[in-house]
Amino acid sequence: MNNRLDMDDRKEGIAKVGIWYVCTGRYRRFWQAFFSSCERFFLPECEKYYFIFSDRPIKELPPSATYIYQKKLGWPYDTLMRYHFFVAQEALVQDMDYLFFFNANCRFRERIHASECLHLPADLMAVSHFELDRKARQYFMYEENPLSTAYVYPHQGEHYVLGGINGGTRDAFMKMSRTLAKQIDMDLANGIMARCHDESHFNQYLVGRNVNILDARYGYPEAYPQESDAKILILDKRKYGGHAYLRGNVWSTYWAKLKTKLKTWFRGFR
Repeated sequence: MNNRLDMDDRKEGIAKVGIWYVCTGRYRRFWQAFFSSCERFFLPECEKYYFIFSDRPIKELPPSATYIYQKKLGWPYDTLMRYHFFVAQEALVQDMDYLFFFNANCRFRERIHASECLHLPADLMAVSHFELDRKARQYFMYEENPLSTAYVYPHQGEHYVLGGINGGTRDAFMKMSRTLAKQIDMDLANGIMARCHDESHFNQYLVGRNVNILDARYGYPEAYPQESDAKILILDKRKYGGHAYLRGNVWSTYWAKLKTKLKTWFRGFR
């Protein structure tokens, strides 16, 4: 059951920002630290509302947060289908001026103002991929299967961006979400899985559009050489159990641990 926000008490003239947050399975463990850092550093001049998709209720949610039950779909569908989640709950964000999405393991490190995120006439925002920032087109990880709706022609594309951080005006973001959900459905119906899942579809959608591309400081991973410059830090999942553990893949987690133990054991015979 959805706990819809009562937004009748909003202040006049202050932009209202909706934040989509998906934390099914063990990704719930990231929520509290994400929320605390977001409240402190992200768009302090705006009213922020959080829309949280999870397969279990989250304890002690603030009044600005709405819990939305979302069944865990398993990898890669928990990430691939996120735009379907947003479209299904569009009625909840009708009063928002802007919408943003952040991966569960994002943390804000420095203050970020609205003037940084959107510059007219751009109505969408994305973050340059930290590994491909300022690199030539030939290194971009665009979808190369021409049968996929995420396919990008060799002569197209000027930027390659992260799939886990984006935003825009409410109308532009929801239009994008509806389009990507339809394209992903088409691919799945044809037995096609894009190379980088939702990231591939997001990058294809941005081709030829006027988008505010933020530099890689807005999405550096933990332990990256430029980590100290990060305004938004992407936490290292290995410190929280690893990808398999967070995705709920128990057997993969078990075999990974066993493999590590066996390597240690065999070293003792050398």
